Amino acid sequence: RAALARHLNWALASDEHASASLPIDPSCSAFFGAVANGIVLSKYALRVDSTALDERALNLPGERGQLLGREDMLQNQSLCLNAATAIGCGVPGLTPQQMVDAPPSGQQRALQLVW
Repeated sequence: RAALARHLNWALASDEHASASLPIDPSCSAFFGAVANGIVLSKYALRVDSTALDERALNLPGERGQLLGREDMLQNQSLCLNAATAIGCGVPGLTPQQMVDAPPSGQQRALQLVW
């Protein structure tokens, strides 16, 4: 997890939308909280393949700092999981709900998505 957090911090350091969730503290379990809204991993998928998803479809926090609602996060996670599958990184059985809620049973599969 720590190596992944450091890599995401580096890869997305200049991304204006991901910056609200970065930097991810590599020394703790902040990873799952940082990726729950679906923006960080979707932006990472776009770094791998700029055609993996349509960035305009992502739900982003409002200009006044409003947080995303659960439905917005689930939609972002669906986009992220579809993009990951499109670039060959799909994880069977991983659902948007597991990415948002990060239950212990889904955490390993969530990490597999990126590795």
